Amino acid sequence: MIVRSEQMLEFEKAAVRNFENRMIEHVKTFSPPHARVLNREQLREVVQLALRRAPEHGFETDANIQRYLELMLQLGSHFDSDPQLEWAARVLGDDALPEAGLKLSRLDYEATKYLKAVAGPRNEFREQALRRAREHPPLYGSSGQSPQFEAHAENWLRSTYPEKYERLGREGARPLIRAGKAAASQFSMLSDSAAGLLIGLMFLLGSGVFQDPQTPWAASVSRESSVPEADRVKRLYASAQENLNRWLT
Repeated sequence: MIVRSEQMLEFEKAAVRNFENRMIEHVKTFSPPHARVLNREQLREVVQLALRRAPEHGFETDANIQRYLELMLQLGSHFDSDPQLEWAARVLGDDALPEAGLKLSRLDYEATKYLKAVAGPRNEFREQALRRAREHPPLYGSSGQSPQFEAHAENWLRSTYPEKYERLGREGARPLIRAGKAAASQFSMLSDSAAGLLIGLMFLLGSGVFQDPQTPWAASVSRESSVPEADRVKRLYASAQENLNRWLT
């Protein structure tokens, strides 16, 4: 039997689709909160991003892509370039680990150590931080711009998620605050209320939160430039609260 190239392409597409479907089901058991906040097609977008990003680092087997996907769920989809997770970029760029399996094993080791210290052995530190953020959002309701903004923002980071702040340190917190202010400016959101909210989301959900398929609501609201800033801040806050409630159910 002659198998035409078109048929091979269809076989490949079917294999990829089957893998995506298996990974979607895996996400439901690996991280039930993701299944609560994302529908099936949104989960598929996360899996598809893993299928694109993992091979860029040499991870091409099904097992390696699955573990990379799990790390995305635990650390944010763009953990490989997140300044808050400099250890991840260091491992991925380590030329002394040319073999993909060794590199992923080292990445897994560093991620497990980090998550135990920052998220907690049973994810309890992260859950507590999310509950604090839900009760006391960052600078929400403030207007204008204050010369004490950076100090207030840093105090919020420290009090909301002390375990992560301790790991990040002041030398990591200040660049994060400046990056959040730059993102707010890029989105034409100039008040302290907007910048504080963006910084809080980046701190809790990863620096790439506004490009992350795990948080599509953050990307859609922040980029609605035709909507007045005050309305966008309210909508972003409401979306964050809604998703926090679903995550913590």
